[in-house]
Amino acid sequence: MTGPLTDVHAHLWPEDYLALLEEHHRPVSGARAMNATDRPSHLAARIAELNTAGIDRQLVSAAAQMPDFPQATAAAHAARLANDRCAQAVARHPDRLGFLAVLPLPHLDEAITEARHALGVLGAHGVALTWQTGDRQITEHRFDPLFAHLADQGTTVLLHPGGTLPAPPSTPESLRWTAGALAEQTFGLLRWLATERPRRFPRLTAVIARAGGAACLLPPSLLPQPLPPQVRFDSHTQGNHAALRYAADTYGADRIDLGTDHPFARGPDLVAAVNAYRRLAPSPSPAPRTLP
Repeated sequence: MTGPLTDVHAHLWPEDYLALLEEHHRPVSGARAMNATDRPSHLAARIAELNTAGIDRQLVSAAAQMPDFPQATAAAHAARLANDRCAQAVARHPDRLGFLAVLPLPHLDEAITEARHALGVLGAHGVALTWQTGDRQITEHRFDPLFAHLADQGTTVLLHPGGTLPAPPSTPESLRWTAGALAEQTFGLLRWLATERPRRFPRLTAVIARAGGAACLLPPSLLPQPLPPQVRFDSHTQGNHAALRYAADTYGADRIDLGTDHPFARGPDLVAAVNAYRRLAPSPSPAPRTLP
């Protein structure tokens, strides 16, 4: 594979943002332990990992540590802080990093305002959303004005699990993010298609994280044939490279972009994820669309 390789699914959690989440009683110890903040030493280590893995550019976001506070003002402040700090991190390594903005959902007006700021002022490459925000699904029609605004800008949206799928009380947290996220991405994609987002917002590109979950295993009758061109997938399959190959055979390798879930994939796992993606197709992962 030749040409620049862009990782569209990676995480960066600014230190100020994690501190703010903690003030609001959000659990952040796991994110802190990943050493994936905007601290200069963490950014330098990230760039070194990209070099080793052969990744030319990485699009980071603060997902799935989302600024979805119940109070609109607090949510808007948190989203602005996360995006400003991500933009500052990108400015330190502009040739290697870009970012996807997080939005203060479920607060619609504030989310549109922040999208306008992040895309138009900060230069975000798109936005990262989770399927659920508070007790709302983002596929509800009440969020259509946000998607209309994003579509007007020709925005790319990374649709990421939020760890919200119900599970029995005794389910270990690790399974909520392995089996649970797989199911969440599957149902999310089906809802995205059932609510006709691609038809109603044709200039909005959706990248479904984690290769669309288990959707590629469903009966073909449950998915439109062919899938709308505005629906893409990232290549993160939690190290199951056979699953990635099957997803590529089902959807078409040309609609799968490199996604590593870094820093959850590091060292040899990061290299293996890139190599598995490179084996899919002879062309590089395109960077998500930016504003004109």
